[in-house]
Amino acid sequence: MRLASALFAVALVTPGVAQGEPDPGQADALAAEAQALAAGGDFLGAAGKYRDAHAADPRPDLLCNVGVAFHKARDLPRAQLYLGQCLTRGGSLDPGFLASVRAVFAAVEDQLRAGEFAPVDVTPEPAGAAFTVDAFGVGDALVGARLVWLPFGHHALHVTADGYLPFDIEFDVATRDRRALRPRLLRAPVEIVPPPPPDPTPPAAPPRRPARPSARPAWIASGATLAVGVAAGVLYLRARSWADDAGAPELQPDQYRDRVDLARAYQHASWVAAGLAGVGAVASGYLWRRALRAPATVDVAPTAGGVALSVATTF
Repeated sequence: MRLASALFAVALVTPGVAQGEPDPGQADALAAEAQALAAGGDFLGAAGKYRDAHAADPRPDLLCNVGVAFHKARDLPRAQLYLGQCLTRGGSLDPGFLASVRAVFAAVEDQLRAGEFAPVDVTPEPAGAAFTVDAFGVGDALVGARLVWLPFGHHALHVTADGYLPFDIEFDVATRDRRALRPRLLRAPVEIVPPPPPDPTPPAAPPRRPARPSARPAWIASGATLAVGVAAGVLYLRARSWADDAGAPELQPDQYRDRVDLARAYQHASWVAAGLAGVGAVASGYLWRRALRAPATVDVAPTAGGVALSVATTF
């Protein structure tokens, strides 16, 4: 007991080497709380605080203090567990301190072998699975293969791993013989989400858009209008020619009347042709307007009060 007390005092003041960069400030605050609990005789509480401090900043000296606190609390199985981890990871600590830890660790294992305890070799599959034993606390989760000492009695082992179904096993420890547990986890089934059922409502047909009128009638009307217009010009020129011939002084009266009649006939014909050309121009303009403008679209959409009707076109 004198050795254990001295070891606990040394562990409280031994500097540690930070592993990573978590939160050293929080770890120091928790370690101070652990020291206060240990000074008051609450070694189990101190062990829990040191364990929390190690979780905040995984320094090996904090891990050693967890084992020392459990030893002071006479929790031999957990003292052996954490002191063993302290020796594995504490190579950078003071050699004298590590020698004291080894002495206490050996004394703890001797007491376990002489008492009503047995070593249990737990090797879960997959190798990265974590497990807890009901004889320890919830915070004493272990990862991978570990050797733990358990007191005589009934125990339960809980094993978990990402992507696997949890595994629970109960067993009894009644002798000091070493025991091996090989819990094998089964992969969790992959949840297959079925596709949503098809919508029984058929998709709404897109609104029908009227076809654009053909430009062929417009071309025909334009060609006919051009031909009639040219004919009107030719007839007008012929009327002017006959009128000019009727003004010749050497013409006889009968010849004069014939040329005047012809001039009037061609003039009237040019007027008729010009009128037809005008009508054709109006008709071809209308046909071109129909052929070139965008067709009107009509959309109908249901609303809360009825339907909404929209018409779109260009002019």
